[in-house]
Amino acid sequence: MLATNSRAEAIKYQQAFEELGAPLKTAVVFSMSDQRTGDTSVDSDDSDLIKNYYNKMIKGYRDYDDYEESMKNEFVEGDELDMLIVVEKLLTGFDVPRATVLYLDKNIKEHTLLQAIARVNRLYEGKEYGFIIDYRGLIDELNNALGMYSGEGDLKNYDAEDIKSAVIDVMKIVGDLRQGYSRLVSFFSKILNKTDMEEYEIMLEDDKLRNDYYDLYCDFNKNLGYALSSEKAYNSLDDEEIKKYKSALKFFQELRTSVSRRYSDGIDHKAFEPKLQKFIDNYIIAEEVMQVTNPIDILNVKQFDEELVRMKKKSSRAAADLVRTRITKLVETKWSFNPTYYRRFSDMVRAVIESYREARINDTGYLEKMQDILRLFQKVYDTGDVPSSLKGNDRAIAFYQSTDNYCKRQG
Repeated sequence: MLATNSRAEAIKYQQAFEELGAPLKTAVVFSMSDQRTGDTSVDSDDSDLIKNYYNKMIKGYRDYDDYEESMKNEFVEGDELDMLIVVEKLLTGFDVPRATVLYLDKNIKEHTLLQAIARVNRLYEGKEYGFIIDYRGLIDELNNALGMYSGEGDLKNYDAEDIKSAVIDVMKIVGDLRQGYSRLVSFFSKILNKTDMEEYEIMLEDDKLRNDYYDLYCDFNKNLGYALSSEKAYNSLDDEEIKKYKSALKFFQELRTSVSRRYSDGIDHKAFEPKLQKFIDNYIIAEEVMQVTNPIDILNVKQFDEELVRMKKKSSRAAADLVRTRITKLVETKWSFNPTYYRRFSDMVRAVIESYREARINDTGYLEKMQDILRLFQKVYDTGDVPSSLKGNDRAIAFYQSTDNYCKRQG
């Protein structure tokens, strides 16, 4: 939402968006009874502009109420409108949980200011924060309002420090961005060839290191998004620095995608993937985009073979790591159901890893042995090594496989 100081300013914002061809679907919502809270001369000087636009705005609708209800519905649904430009109407008392950003180009204070901010503090799936972009320097008014109302009403149960931390200093974001970039660079300081993606991926084989990297990457991405969205923060960065950060984001985003596929990480990115993709589309040039979906089931032989072919183009070790981690993940999932049966696959994988780490087999041998285990796993799972009379009875199969393995061990 964009809150303006007058009806004339709201109209001029809308006209500017239209003239610039901005990729935003915007609409103005105001009534002829909206009260001015800013420059009292603006609306009177532009009365013809307001009347003409108002008539144009409600044309095709029964009346203003019909127009307002239509705009509200379109904004709530999220498919038709990206932003509402308002003066007084809908700035308070209009709950749209998906609303994420409020641009304030309006002089407001006290309870009205708190109500306005509340437009973006509702919970919504995929929404992590609500943002207030202040063009009027209302930070002092906000502090006064928080102090005035924190002892009563809805704010009385909040700690004063928690309320204070809800306000972000955009210039602090610049410092956090620089520090985040330095942490990422330092994290990979042992990498000799800084352009070799494979070397980075091998380093991130360790689960803890990989999770630490994901955290560093997300912080860097978040702060860069803040910095590029704030004119004040953006202007404090020189062109070379911005270029450096954009290039780094592109590289580290590709690295995150690649290692999450290679090591079969089950990270749920759905909460921030759309925002990240939109951010990259707006600010970062990418030569190729790979859509990351849920890992392909290794029991789907055809599809997994296709994924394996793609990974082989990177390296034999990358392909072997993919097979190893997929088998391991599946075994871990099913272990409690039938530990005796799945232990043999776990043991086979462990033996191959030991041989590889002790340099008894090379990258090609590592891949070949992992593929042998994969084929055995797929074959046994598909055709089964149990009597046909037990097919479809998971408990009977588990019991049979446990006793069968025991008998084989006893000779």
